[in-house]
Order: sequence, then C-alpha cells, then structure tokens
Amino acid sequence: MTGSEDVILALLILIGHWVHVTLGGVALAPVELPDGTGNDTSKLFNWHPVLMTLAFAVLMAEGLLAYQSPLLPGLTREVRKRVHWGCHSAALLCAGLGLLAALQSHRLKRPVPMPDWYSPHSFLGLTALAAVAAQFFLGAYAYLWPRLGLPQRLALGPVHRFVGMTAWVAGLAAVATGVQEKLTFLQLGRKMAGPDLYGPAVRVPAAVLPLLVALAALVLYHQAPPAARLAGAAASDGSSGGGPRDSSTTQALLRGGAAAVPEGDEDADEEARARHRAY
Repeated sequence: MTGSEDVILALLILIGHWVHVTLGGVALAPVELPDGTGNDTSKLFNWHPVLMTLAFAVLMAEGLLAYQSPLLPGLTREVRKRVHWGCHSAALLCAGLGLLAALQSHRLKRPVPMPDWYSPHSFLGLTALAAVAAQFFLGAYAYLWPRLGLPQRLALGPVHRFVGMTAWVAGLAAVATGVQEKLTFLQLGRKMAGPDLYGPAVRVPAAVLPLLVALAALVLYHQAPPAARLAGAAASDGSSGGGPRDSSTTQALLRGGAAAVPEGDEDADEEARARHRAY
C-alpha cells in the first residue's frame, strides 16, 4: 500500500458528489425541454468527468503501481503483469467511452449542436488519449503478442516506462483542466456571486486539483529505480555504524547499483535482474 489508494478513494468521492449533487447526475440520452424548443445534454456529458476520472486517476494509477507496489501484496510477477495489462485495458475503454460521451453531448444538442475541440482542455485530453492508446498497443505488441525477443524487450523497457508515465501525467493534467473548465462554465451559467463563490460547487473541485498532484507524486515515486529509492535509507544505515558488508552494500546503492552479492552469484543475479526488467 502506498497511500495512493486513499487519494484515489477521496477523488472518487469528491468527483462523484460533484457530478451527482452539483451537476445533476448522469443520463444515457438527452433530456427534452418542457417547452419543446430543444434538449438538455448536460447529464449525458456528465459521464465524461466520471469516466475520465476512472480511467486516469484510478485504473491507470493502479496499472502503473501493479509491478512496484500492487494493491494486493504477494502476487507473482505473472499475475502483476496481468493486473498491469487489465488495468490499462479498462482505463483505455473508460477513456474512449468518456470521449464518446462528450462528443455525443455536443452533437445531439438541439436546437444548435455544440462544437468539438474548442478549448485547450480538448486538445490536451486528445493528446493524452492518443499517447495512452499508442503506448497500450505498442506494449501489447512488445510484451504480450507476438512478443519481442529478450534483448528488444530490455531495450524497450525504459522507453515504455517513460512514455507511460508521460502519457499518464498528461491525462491527469487533462482531468485538472477539465474540472477547471467545467467549473468556469458553471460559474458563468449560474452567474455565481457572493456566498455562492465559496460554496460546495466551487470548493469540491478546488479540493480535487491538489489531490491530483498528490496522486502523481505518490505514483511517480514508486516508478523510480529501486536503488534510487533505497539510497537514502542505505546512507542512514551506513552512518549509524554498519559492518564491512553493510558498507559495500551502501556504496553500491549510492552509485545507483544493486546491493553487493557473493562473487559466485553475480552472473546468475545479473541474468535474473535482466529477465525481471524485461516484463
């Protein structure tokens, strides 16, 4: 457990409350206006923030943590690999449905349809979704089927991790800008003033943004190489008076390497680490 699960739960509660109470909930189709002059597609659109939060703040976050810090401890590497793939598959599905909800709410709007891609949030979100999709299919090709050879997987591993983290951070940024954009529309549409500017309609999304930053920090910390994360602890142990073996281990960690191992085991240990990194 990394603490990220607490942040994820808080985000789900806040977004769910905001959508249900402030934005009026969700619907699968436009609602006709009583006077027959058009329809209201806002409840159809409200699936968009729900699904995008599930995609980026929940499923992709757990997918990124599946190897280094899984939700359930003690899982074998093969099971972690399946969790990683399953979370990202579900995230891509939710993101696609979230995009569809936004587009349909624009195009089904009457009497005048709304335009698509009219804001910085739109283009940032589209960029993030394209990066996630490309990363997903490249990862499936390299590590699942038809699966590249070990040298190719070893070479691709750092790139796969970096691009995945970049796409995820872009997705979180799109969620943040989307929440802010929706709040701005809400303030303008309801002509908020006075006490309303400090009510739950504003404060709930205001709490979401720092939680997204906290989630990014928690997840990205666990994407650092293990030696980098252990270096501080190793240095502290060394300063408290460890023996010669502790000192050599500390020096290896501080150089960004692995802990010292018996000489006869070095080749086997290096091969095991290589296969471990190759997914």
